[in-house]
Amino acid sequence: MNKLQKAGLVRTVHAICGKKGLGLTDDERRAIQLAVTGLASPSDMTLPQLDDLVRHLRKIQSASKAVGGAKDEWRFVFSLVPERQALGRKIF
Repeated sequence: MNKLQKAGLVRTVHAICGKKGLGLTDDERRAIQLAVTGLASPSDMTLPQLDDLVRHLRKIQSASKAVGGAKDEWRFVFSLVPERQALGRKIF
C-alpha cells in the first residue's frame, strides 16, 4: 500500500506541474521540490514530504487560477539573481 500511495503522489506532482497544470519545466519543478522538501527527486522523498509538496503545488495552482489563470505570472522568480531567488520564492 505504501508503494502505491507514493506512486500516486508522484503522479499527482507530475500532473500538477505538467502542461495541463502549471506548465512548469523540469528545472522549475525540481527547484520547487528542492525548496519545499530539500530533495530534488520525488523518488527519494517520504510520504509526508510528498504530501507537503502536493499541498504546496496545489496552493500555487489555486493562486494562479485566482489571478485569472496566468500560468507564467510567478516564473520571474527563476530569472532573478540567485541571491534574490530566496526572497522571490517566499511569494509563492
